[in-house]
Amino acid sequence: MKRFFVLFLFFVLVLGAQELLQNNGFESWTGGMPDYWTKSSGITVSQEGTIVHSGTYSVKIYKTSTVTENIQQKIDVDPNTQYNFSFYTYTDKHIRVRLWLKWYNASGTNVRSDPSPYSNPSNANVWQYVDTTIVSPSDADSLEYQVRFYNWSWGDSITSATCYVDDVSCFKPGTNQFPVIENITLSPYAPYPNLPETISCTITDPDGNIVTDSLYYSIDGGSYNVMTHSSVNGSTYSYNLPALPELSKVNYYIVGIDNEGARTQTSIKTYKVYYPVSVNLLNKGFENWTDPNTPENWTVEDPSYVTATQSTDYVNSGVYSCKLSRIQIGNYGIWQKIKVNPRDTIVVVANFYDNDPDVSGRLWFRRIFWDGTTSNVFADYTTDGTGWQMIAETLALPDEIDSLTVLVRVYTQTGSTGDSLGDIYLDNMDLRSISGIPEENKEKKLKTYIITNGIFSLNTGKTDIVATLFDLSGRIIEERFFKDGLIRFELRNKENGIYFVKTGDEVTRIVNLR
Repeated sequence: MKRFFVLFLFFVLVLGAQELLQNNGFESWTGGMPDYWTKSSGITVSQEGTIVHSGTYSVKIYKTSTVTENIQQKIDVDPNTQYNFSFYTYTDKHIRVRLWLKWYNASGTNVRSDPSPYSNPSNANVWQYVDTTIVSPSDADSLEYQVRFYNWSWGDSITSATCYVDDVSCFKPGTNQFPVIENITLSPYAPYPNLPETISCTITDPDGNIVTDSLYYSIDGGSYNVMTHSSVNGSTYSYNLPALPELSKVNYYIVGIDNEGARTQTSIKTYKVYYPVSVNLLNKGFENWTDPNTPENWTVEDPSYVTATQSTDYVNSGVYSCKLSRIQIGNYGIWQKIKVNPRDTIVVVANFYDNDPDVSGRLWFRRIFWDGTTSNVFADYTTDGTGWQMIAETLALPDEIDSLTVLVRVYTQTGSTGDSLGDIYLDNMDLRSISGIPEENKEKKLKTYIITNGIFSLNTGKTDIVATLFDLSGRIIEERFFKDGLIRFELRNKENGIYFVKTGDEVTRIVNLR
């Protein structure tokens, strides 16, 4: 009786899911082709048993033609009906994949074609999930489901590309609502080497109950492993992943299926395994030089646009500064790349001497994430003057960040009427992690006050407030109670630099310049 119940439940799930494609996992083959599928002429199709998303096999595509190629299957559909389409693909960096959905009426005329999003060639050698939801045309009778393959960045030396496809789907959801997967958390967020990782989430179903949950994970671009929950507490599902060595990269996603077969899958997420790093810039005072045109630990972006020269003309501290000379119009400078920790907050400080009306300096940051993608953040430009000026930027480092490139670039001065070429001087940089800032403030842009008389004064409008003054290292310098809400700290006897005042959950940045 127990065996009959299990088989019956599986039968109900398959019917409820309403998967319309035949052999959608490419498990069945005849004569070198997956059953129910055909292909265009410019690709080679073969059975793959190693790089597999699920089951025993996937389909391997080897492309040598310069035109779009595809595999396809034709199925019956209903008009004015919502369908969910998806596929998994594992590609090299010279091919991208998407669905091309060709709707036909009862007379066999193509009445509309709809594309899905592309796979991302930048995410090479990992399984990618691509999906889309489309309502069929009013006169739709059948659908040609094409998986299309496109060249990406081919040139004289690139004449072929390879990818794998598995678990394609055309799903008719009907009236059943889909499970909801949210509140995904990692504990610890970035695990140390050789320590296990727990991933938790909530899975709920608006009009039924969850009957199947799975977490799929891939280590360093390998095939996906699947696991069910390690524990359940109400609607919270937890999965215990194994301990891994340092620098392991894990891609994972979570699937929930309800009692009527509706399936929800999260996007692919990533975490890395490593020991926390101590963030710091090297040769930040520009005292060490390989030669007079090369500061140690720094790289000149393009010497045909900007040169870096050892200088004693204007020095903020020490013996030397770095003279950046813009010799051709273009936004270039010097850079240094450092490892950073996710969810950390850092402050970067640079001192500039800018008395040239044609150019200005700027701090520029490139954030590099675990998956190789990047985003940029900018600080303010320097202004002309006859003394040293400090530019400081607070960076709340996001989730999944791996490293940070710190650049100092030379730009055309706003309003310049000259040739946009000239010099700025750079010295006494610093980069530090800030401790003591509450988590909820890490996503905020901190208010900044620049004081030149050594006295910081701020009226909070509140009474009976405790304020804490601390420096870049997180060391508490002073903590005081202010009854009337007027915060006042004396900084005339303290070094120039960056300080912070914390009142409750609010953090204010102070730049002390005298």
